[in-house]
Amino acid sequence: VARMTSEAKENMLRSGVNTLYLALGSISWSEDSAGIRGQRKQTNWHAPLYLYPIVIDGGSGSPFTVRLDPQGEVTPNYCLHEKLKRLGIDVPELISPLEDEKGLDFDKMFGSIASRLKNEKKTNFAVNPDVFVGVFDFATFRLWMDLNDHWKEMAKVSPVAKHLMLTPNQEFTHQGEEARPILKPLTPIASDDSQRDAIELALNGESFRLEGPPGTGKSQTI
Repeated sequence: VARMTSEAKENMLRSGVNTLYLALGSISWSEDSAGIRGQRKQTNWHAPLYLYPIVIDGGSGSPFTVRLDPQGEVTPNYCLHEKLKRLGIDVPELISPLEDEKGLDFDKMFGSIASRLKNEKKTNFAVNPDVFVGVFDFATFRLWMDLNDHWKEMAKVSPVAKHLMLTPNQEFTHQGEEARPILKPLTPIASDDSQRDAIELALNGESFRLEGPPGTGKSQTI
């Protein structure tokens, strides 16, 4: 538990996001792939269905206590949905789950997912009614999903994004446009002067490169 809380605190300092979750239900499955010298290799996977951010208090001689993060809410495992989609399995319950008067209708969603996999005759899959705590960092996936869903809009508003997406092997040339009105940056997480400068440049539509040594808050700024 101490190791998990320490890792979650490091992630919070690095990205400003709570990565400590209570996992509700899971899917486990196995995949065959080519191993060394053409031998078949079996890989076992285990992924949570739904995640609720939590806070663990205590330690250093005090008993650990678990409470729900008051700033969070239960979310489906979007990474799992994308993984299953690439395996030819569509699980809409991991995109728009049903809710009841108390929130996520877990029993109904669990049964629906289990029935869906059974109907598709996925015998190497198992849906597990388990609950466990873990650190799950989805920061990279969120960036990928944003690019995957909005890359066309990004190419229209950002010359740098357009260049990287459409003409990456050509020289980048861009004439600066007339300055746009600068929006007031809102920073719910504490930031220093250099981070605020970068945020203001981004809000002003400027193209720039963000550099800095490890641990200086580049990911948090982004």
